Amino acid sequence: MKKILVLLTSNIIVRNYLNNDNFSLLEKQFEVFYGITNVDKKSDSLQKIKKNKKFFYKNTQNSQNLTEKLTSLFLWKNLEKSSTFKYRYLRKLGAHAFFSKRQNIIIKLLRFLKFSIYTNKCWYLFLPLLASKIFFKFFFNYFHNKISISADLLEFLKTENFDMIIIPSHFFEIEIASIDKLRNNIKSKFLVLINNWDNLSSKGTYWHHPDYLCVWGQQAKEHAIKIQGFKENSVKILGSPIYDKYFSIRNKDIKSFFNFTYVLFTGCNLPFDEINILKYLDHLFCNEPILNSIKIVYRPHPFREKRDCYDIFNEEQFTNVILDPQIKDIYYKKNNKNIENLSLDYYPSLIKNSLFIIAPLSTMLLESLIFYKKVLILSHNDNFHFTTPHRNLKYFENLKPIKNSNLVYFSHNKFDLKNKLSQIINKKQINYKEYDDLVHYILHFDNLDYKMRLLKYVEKII
Repeated sequence: MKKILVLLTSNIIVRNYLNNDNFSLLEKQFEVFYGITNVDKKSDSLQKIKKNKKFFYKNTQNSQNLTEKLTSLFLWKNLEKSSTFKYRYLRKLGAHAFFSKRQNIIIKLLRFLKFSIYTNKCWYLFLPLLASKIFFKFFFNYFHNKISISADLLEFLKTENFDMIIIPSHFFEIEIASIDKLRNNIKSKFLVLINNWDNLSSKGTYWHHPDYLCVWGQQAKEHAIKIQGFKENSVKILGSPIYDKYFSIRNKDIKSFFNFTYVLFTGCNLPFDEINILKYLDHLFCNEPILNSIKIVYRPHPFREKRDCYDIFNEEQFTNVILDPQIKDIYYKKNNKNIENLSLDYYPSLIKNSLFIIAPLSTMLLESLIFYKKVLILSHNDNFHFTTPHRNLKYFENLKPIKNSNLVYFSHNKFDLKNKLSQIINKKQINYKEYDDLVHYILHFDNLDYKMRLLKYVEKII
């Protein structure tokens, strides 16, 4: 029986892949082991794995830092391949320091210098020079040679002689950065499973390709070929491990968690003044006859970054807006340690039973389209941040199909919200085929589930 090693490198990877038993069919056909790092050992999900089929190893923080440096070198080298690369560079450089309208130029400059020099150690200031044609090869080799592979992992790989190593990936894991070093010691084939929508267009480019790459849909396949430089025959469209269930239940009745009519406001990860918009929406929903019988359920992004504005949602200050109960503890404790315990089974009811979605841009936008929901995108700027939804929509490569779609509504500032809300409420007819065509371009779906598609592909290439 052929042997496979699956590397689990974060709690989110465990939640998305292990909790849904996405490797269960592989376990029936192959001898599957799990290498685990940077994951809570007490996680309930890990208890499903037999003791003799798992081992834990550690990577050094220094190697992780070096991996991110290499990623940024390749981001700059390939800056023209994705509009998101330029945007990411400006964010990492510290451009956000200059976008608060409530600070004078001296404060802005000091914030920029603190972020660029103290926080990022001048790395992004000097990146154009370090990644230039003259110095790129030297610095790539210098940092790459310093990345150390976990000795425990390397020894285990040599001992077990795996036929394939599968790495579910956020894009820049140490294990992927070290594929060439691992190839010097083992003969395994490498299969990387891309975890998220924007991973191939937003963080940089690979310097050593895995043998095979599995992606969400046609859009990501195009990104793999045009941005990442993969050959077409090494890229497989596989879908996502967490959304298959959505397609099977989207036409069914799902019990609502709420006994009132509501609109779902899905918060974004990057800094944006959501509280101010929520207050304005609350005013509209209280005073407009077409809206005053509807509430807003606010779901902040679980991994939301720190804001430069007032950012505490207090329900007592609102009349028609409530905080989504599932996210309350994480939101008020300001940590995401329990994020893997947030049940993915909660989302379908939350989305499907909403009247429509208000989205300052997050992956929940795509989930909403799966459920044929009307969506109002807030393409707004604010008085505090560089990473506003307006700029995200402009620069994020993965959002181009959404930006060009006539299925969603766009609000460009808070003063057009009244009109846009009226339009979206009064629209009754849904073109299901157009929804499916848009979603299918981004996220593959068919009559099989993810674990079966994965099994069939692995059987073909192992």
